[in-house]
Amino acid sequence: MSGRDFRPADTATSPKIAILSESAARQYFPGENSIGRHVRFTDDNPTDVEIVGVVKDILTEFRQEEDSRRSARAAYIPFTQAPPTMTGQAVVEVRTAERPATVAAPIREAAQALDQGLPIGTVETQGEVVTYSLREQRSLTQLTGVLGLLALLLASIGLYGTMSHSVGRRTREIGIRMALGAERQKVMNMVLRGGMRLAFAGIGLGVPLAAGVSRLISSQLYGLSAADPLTFITVSLLLAGVSLLATYIPARRAMRVDPMVALRYE
Repeated sequence: MSGRDFRPADTATSPKIAILSESAARQYFPGENSIGRHVRFTDDNPTDVEIVGVVKDILTEFRQEEDSRRSARAAYIPFTQAPPTMTGQAVVEVRTAERPATVAAPIREAAQALDQGLPIGTVETQGEVVTYSLREQRSLTQLTGVLGLLALLLASIGLYGTMSHSVGRRTREIGIRMALGAERQKVMNMVLRGGMRLAFAGIGLGVPLAAGVSRLISSQLYGLSAADPLTFITVSLLLAGVSLLATYIPARRAMRVDPMVALRYE
């Protein structure tokens, strides 16, 4: 963004330099130009370090918004000027058009050819790195999904029980309707309409409530707004489909009621 990048002249014997991330420059030098300023990393390096550049922020892990801003504050130093606690380790990134598994072995062989005593750490793909950084969010998502499925199952059982009880109480009414000429399909449709009215009433109350509650977890969502319409539409259709299935069985049983048996029902 400003200043310069590292150069071959930035060696172990040259003046110490560093490049700050945008967030770090904004925090430590608010409203000022950080290029040319000097800082001191007291934890690892007690010497003065000159700021020679500012780069954009990067995120090394998927975290909550506040943690992400904190992790974006970073200082970069040349490998040749790294303090003792950081020497002896490096990460090499390789871009390849082949499958990563096929190039891992040649990379290890090339490193061993440079130095037989050089220890090689793990070889990971970008996908594996991202998956590892999302392990906590993935576990929470899976747990939330299981709880959501349990809630859907309980709602379906409740709706099925309600409709079965309703059909049982209306058995005599259904028998009279059919004895007076009501078609079986119309009886079934009547029961289905009653069950779906309950389902749509629940969806109508639940969607606004869910939209309000989702704002509380907006900081946990990545690439998805708290009021994502596609999510609400998909979930509403799923609930409607499950409700229709839970209502269909009692409705079909009502359609098969024998009018003579129903008239004698108490």
